[in-house]
Amino acid sequence: MATLVLKLTLAPALVVAASLAGRMWGPRAAGLFGSMPIVAAPVLLALAIDQGEAFAADAAVGTLLAMVAVGGFLVTVGRVSARTRTPGTLGAAWVVFLAGAAVLSGVDVPPLLATAAGSVALGAAAFALPRGGQAGVGVVRPAWDLPLRAAAAAALVLAVTAAADAAGPRLSGALALSPIALSVLCGFSLATEGRPATLVLLRGIVTGLPSVLCFFTIVAITLEPWGIAGAFAAATAVALSLQATVALATVRVAASEPA
Repeated sequence: MATLVLKLTLAPALVVAASLAGRMWGPRAAGLFGSMPIVAAPVLLALAIDQGEAFAADAAVGTLLAMVAVGGFLVTVGRVSARTRTPGTLGAAWVVFLAGAAVLSGVDVPPLLATAAGSVALGAAAFALPRGGQAGVGVVRPAWDLPLRAAAAAALVLAVTAAADAAGPRLSGALALSPIALSVLCGFSLATEGRPATLVLLRGIVTGLPSVLCFFTIVAITLEPWGIAGAFAAATAVALSLQATVALATVRVAASEPA
């Protein structure tokens, strides 16, 4: 129960924080903030506490492999949004993610090979995303915009959690990386700011995901020999350092761009 409450609190909070960052520094910054594993990391921590370190380490490998499915999700949003409306775009992207996660959850590979697969997928996604795009200009947002985003994130958490409860370690790890916050950010961006701003958002997300990959790589490798506290502390320190460096560079770039 405590884990569910945590997820229902963290996911909406991330969506709201990323949305506010986007309003201050543009959609690239929103994508960078939205890529943080604020849902997946607590889920993995809960698995380690409830199911044991071996189970959680195996789930972390599933999370790393799921990065391939996340890359497919992002590319699908970027490509399909040129031809259909927001619901159809997100529906197609979720089909790609869930199909990829289901297939990859049956793959048995060591952590570093899973990391390599995720790295290649992120590189391919960065290459496959459409070029161009620009920040939305003069967008008027209603007062209910942020509350609706938070509610949508909470609803997605409930749906994904219900599916993950019946899954094994690899599929649990894959579903932990479900693009909940990314779906809300992309959906609202498409609906309110249009595809050009969403393309910038998508590139910001891809920029932030390598730190997520580092986090789960360290957890997968060190969880059993170092224990829960050591593994999560090391992973958090490395991931936050990398994310902070990228965030600072992103904000500087955004500040230098013409309004």
